[in-house]
Amino acid sequence: MLNRLSLFMCRNYSPCLLLALFVPVIGLFLLFNFSNSPIPISNPQLVSISGGEGLLDLKFFYTAQEAYASLTKYGEAGRSLYKNFLAADFIFALCYGIGFSLLFTRLLKALDQSESGWMKFNLLPLAIALADYTENILIYSMLHVYPQPVPVLGTLAGIATLGKQLLVFASLAFLLAGTIVLIMRKIKAR
Repeated sequence: MLNRLSLFMCRNYSPCLLLALFVPVIGLFLLFNFSNSPIPISNPQLVSISGGEGLLDLKFFYTAQEAYASLTKYGEAGRSLYKNFLAADFIFALCYGIGFSLLFTRLLKALDQSESGWMKFNLLPLAIALADYTENILIYSMLHVYPQPVPVLGTLAGIATLGKQLLVFASLAFLLAGTIVLIMRKIKAR
């Protein structure tokens, strides 16, 4: 199944599709992190509403107790904002997951890895998106049942967030290493 999915991404790569996916990725990234839009959806708005408590999504890891403490600090307006954020984050995760998978596909092709086992690394961004979806569903579930604490939801959400963050670091390391190899090849070719 992973081979077929990796091959599917290879066959469907195009610069136009990559660009079409990165437009909403950049727009939503800016909206989430730097906006004070009329739609309450951004981390700065949540920090302002809650007196300094940001999105659980941006933490490296948290326990169930820490998650529920954050939900309490958000207040009703902050919890409502978080639900709006999660709805938009589902779109964001889909776009960045596919977009970065296509970017990794392009990088691996440039590294002449089209026919190797390394090509499966183009699925790493899709794993991030899957972890993000899992995290979002768990956080939404906590918001939905709040103020009733369900520790298993908080624990699983913290684990999903940790998994997402570790996959992000692995992806950035892979992207950096691949880019350095390409640059070194170009320098040697001169």
